[in-house]
Amino acid sequence: GDVQMCIDAADLVLMPVRPTQDDLDAVGETLRMVRAAKKEGAFVINGAQRGALSTRSAANVLVHRGELAEPTIHRAEAIPATRGSGQTIGETAPSSASAEEFFGCMLLGGLV
Repeated sequence: GDVQMCIDAADLVLMPVRPTQDDLDAVGETLRMVRAAKKEGAFVINGAQRGALSTRSAANVLVHRGELAEPTIHRAEAIPATRGSGQTIGETAPSSASAEEFFGCMLLGGLV
């Protein structure tokens, strides 16, 4: 399917995971696909609330299942505000903490 095509095309597979039990339960299948394809992969916690126990708990679970990428992407009003504009958070709010978090993921992925 579409997920497999994306994995096959990638050098590094960043797997976004929200700090919820549903996402933690679902990530296993994607991780199996990444490993079967012999690709490098890392989890990125996104939609997290700063300082929340759920974020720390999710990080603990994910670090035991594979590579946990930093930084965590936290919830911010600036992120949904980019929808429909065709712009990224780095363009609409370049000095925001959210832009720095996304930039960190881009560095990890070798995109900058």
